[in-house]
Amino acid sequence: MRGGSGRRLVAAAALLLAAGGCSSSDGVLDDGTLTVGDSGSDEFSTIQAAIDSAGPGTTIEVAAGTYVERLIILQSVTLVGAGAGSIVELPGNIDPTDPVIEVRGAVNVRIEGFTVRGPSDGILVRDSSAVVIASVVASDNGDEGIDVRHSSGVEISGIFENNGDHGVQVREGSDGVTVQASTISANVQDGVNVEVSTGVTVQSSTIAGNLQDGAKIEGSADCTVRDNEVTGNGDDGVLVGESTGVQLLRNTVTGNLGFGIRLRVSPDTLLEDNTVTGNTAGNIEID
Repeated sequence: MRGGSGRRLVAAAALLLAAGGCSSSDGVLDDGTLTVGDSGSDEFSTIQAAIDSAGPGTTIEVAAGTYVERLIILQSVTLVGAGAGSIVELPGNIDPTDPVIEVRGAVNVRIEGFTVRGPSDGILVRDSSAVVIASVVASDNGDEGIDVRHSSGVEISGIFENNGDHGVQVREGSDGVTVQASTISANVQDGVNVEVSTGVTVQSSTIAGNLQDGAKIEGSADCTVRDNEVTGNGDDGVLVGESTGVQLLRNTVTGNLGFGIRLRVSPDTLLEDNTVTGNTAGNIEID
């Protein structure tokens, strides 16, 4: 009899697993998905509450709407918004120097389909690895649109415009960061600024109308800028300073107010198949 009962229990458990599980008492679904929104069927009304309740690897689906909150991500999680209509704004009662979204000390994080804006950084990635920021609009922030510090394996794509500092900044020994398929424009400083980092790639993007340089690589190594349109920036289109192993490949660099491409104390920089025309100070300058 005990053997028959055991077989029936195993069969019942198998049926439950095949059915995809059910919601647990704390609101976390057994299939690893949580929902955020104002409909009666959503488990949470704030994104941070869902993050705090999530186990490692949970996917959090966020409905369109404006969420006035600061988000802190400390573990593996996937945030999926509804596109530009899922807006996260920093509350007025939070320190205005805090980023809207901070990924800190985390591995395997994905943030996709949001608009992010606040008085400081839009998204800060610090001491983290394997982070994907995809289809994000980080515009009209007081400082950086995206700020990556001491992190590795970060992939960034989206629209980064009208920020009070750089559109995207990579610094503090970051490694293996890729900025791609993005529009980076009208930022008060550089479109993309890379400082003291390695293996950074900027590719397949439009970098236009930033008030200072389009893309700047300083004090860094083994970085690549390729297949970009770099136009109408207020200073140099692409500036490489005191860096080694940099490659500038197949970029179109036109109509910048400084030099199109300027190399400063970076003698081993490779230039190949770039179109550099119509830049005010000159097309290519090697200091």
